[in-house]
Amino acid sequence: TTFSSSVLFVSRYTDCGNGVVEHTSIVHNMADPGDGSSVPLNYLNMPWTGIRTSNLNDILLSRTDGSSSAVSKPIQPFSSSGFYPDLVDTGGYTTFAQSLIDESRELFNLPCSDGNLGETECPEVNKESVQLELTIRNADTCIESASHTKSQGKSIVKCSIRPTVEIKTGCADCNFIIENASTGDNFQVSGVLHWSWGGAWFYFSPNDGVSAEDI
Repeated sequence: TTFSSSVLFVSRYTDCGNGVVEHTSIVHNMADPGDGSSVPLNYLNMPWTGIRTSNLNDILLSRTDGSSSAVSKPIQPFSSSGFYPDLVDTGGYTTFAQSLIDESRELFNLPCSDGNLGETECPEVNKESVQLELTIRNADTCIESASHTKSQGKSIVKCSIRPTVEIKTGCADCNFIIENASTGDNFQVSGVLHWSWGGAWFYFSPNDGVSAEDI
């Protein structure tokens, strides 16, 4: 049976720079209202696209006033009832990104030295003298620790940090964000092997999809 559709799909991709790609999608009903026929568009399954959540693990939903919603973690399946608003109730766009800072997150409390290369709870007073200070010297000092990556079975990156108390222990399930206060650039840590080896090196596992070159 010959079928002629009045629906026109338009897709446009724009490289916005800095790793940002904009995908604009338009659905247009070209039916002639003057010929007396009615061609309602009541089911749309285009554009059909997938999001690699191991890399783009944050989502911002737009509002009608042009602002964005708070970061939603984790991304819900698009079949989830009540999570995603109708298009008419949004600003017309959705942003998928990597390791966005959730303003509602609490500050991560860095450990204090127990004086024997381990860590302990920080004291109520004078904790500045024993608490870890985690300040990366610069991005160029971050490299993959190949031997640890092999032994741990996951990516391990080491970064040179400013001199601080030595804590050789780590935190396998720590999940926090390190941000550059000057530029706003940030990356997510999913585990720590050594907080401060020699008081000078921070060994950690970055979030999936992040390499030493990305830091």
